[in-house]
Amino acid sequence: MRYGISRALLFLGALPLLPAERLRDSAAKPMSVTPGGSKEYGLYMATLAGCRACHGPGLSGGKIEAGDPSWGPAANLTPSGNLGKWSEAEFVQTIRTGKRPDGSPLREPMPWKTIANMSDEELHAVWLYLQSVPPRPYGTH
Repeated sequence: MRYGISRALLFLGALPLLPAERLRDSAAKPMSVTPGGSKEYGLYMATLAGCRACHGPGLSGGKIEAGDPSWGPAANLTPSGNLGKWSEAEFVQTIRTGKRPDGSPLREPMPWKTIANMSDEELHAVWLYLQSVPPRPYGTH
């Protein structure tokens, strides 16, 4: 029952599982990327992971709109958030272990156990993408 609310929200369409279909170019063609260590591939992987569902369209964090009220707010993933102070190695270690550099745990609903299964190349690409996102003040979506 640990993920019961998440599953119910996914079932009801209130928490998108794979919002990649929303990312299309101006000609409305499906997004296509070549796997590899690029920020474009990182965007693709972050989209598949559903980062924007909780961290907001601009990844600046704040209240998780479609989430369980008991969930805390999502972190700011832009360079102006704590992630902007981390090295790539700290980012990868955090995803792999579920513990931030300061030792604090990542909390549900953060799906770090699933994201931890990404390859080193995929995590590198996500890191490149997150570093390319414009800095935003916390919670401005």
